[in-house]
Amino acid sequence: IKAQNSVINANTVNIQNNTSNINNIKANVVNVEKNVNNIKADVTIVKNDITNINAKIDAKINIVNNNVENIKNDVKTINNQVTNIKNDVTSIKSDVTSIKSDVTTVNAKVENNIKIINGIQTDVSGLKDQVGKNTQAIKDLQNVSADVSKVKEQVNANTIKANANEERIKNVQSQVEVNTDRIKHNTENIN
Repeated sequence: IKAQNSVINANTVNIQNNTSNINNIKANVVNVEKNVNNIKADVTIVKNDITNINAKIDAKINIVNNNVENIKNDVKTINNQVTNIKNDVTSIKSDVTSIKSDVTTVNAKVENNIKIINGIQTDVSGLKDQVGKNTQAIKDLQNVSADVSKVKEQVNANTIKANANEERIKNVQSQVEVNTDRIKHNTENIN
């Protein structure tokens, strides 16, 4: 009986220890449940934050996409303008070349008339009809000189116009480079 009492006492101590351990485990389970609930609440907040961030990112991506489209359209417009300006410059250069050719022709006529006048002046013999030729040659020379002045004015005007168009081309090319850099920058940001 003593031996059995001793076993019973030992079992009672074990039961008490196990009961204490079970109570500790129950308390730990309650704490774990609280922690899980806190984590669930934190996860919900994080999910909401992620949803908000995703919405903001989508909005910014849409803005960037719109900006990229606008910049692409601007670049197309600028390229068309550059092409038009290049065509204008080519046309002006052609006009200048034509005018230079006209000036060369007029200069040749002037030189020819000067030679005629010089020949007439050295051969003045008092003949009336020679005086008439000289008078006509002088009138022709004056008309040619007026034509030369007009052609020179046109050449100067076209040269100024060509220089201004070249400056515009440089400005447009500079703007194209800036917009290209913007597109690259926006593309890098999108990626």
